[in-house]
Amino acid sequence: MELSDILDFLHASARSVGAEVTSPWFYLQLGLVLAGAGISFAVGAAIRSRIDLAKLGLSWPAAPRMMVHVLVSSASTAVFAVVMRITASPGCSIFGSSTSSTASLNGPR
Repeated sequence: MELSDILDFLHASARSVGAEVTSPWFYLQLGLVLAGAGISFAVGAAIRSRIDLAKLGLSWPAAPRMMVHVLVSSASTAVFAVVMRITASPGCSIFGSSTSSTASLNGPR
């Protein structure tokens, strides 16, 4: 590969990223992801503050105690996955529940 090929690739990549960033849908999706991250962070913190792992698994064997510890500490990740799945579902429309508007966004079938 020559230097000119690498520079052409970098210029094309920069133009592509620039086209994506100027789209209003990019900012909508970024806002949804940030809102989902905030919700999942808050729910995860609430779950961790309400559950005392030392008391919960005091008399349990090591394996279930560690499993519960991982589940509680990963609660925010699970909540984020659920929230993102809800926002990406076809029935979830921010702009209304009209099927014609979602059909026009999705294009022909």
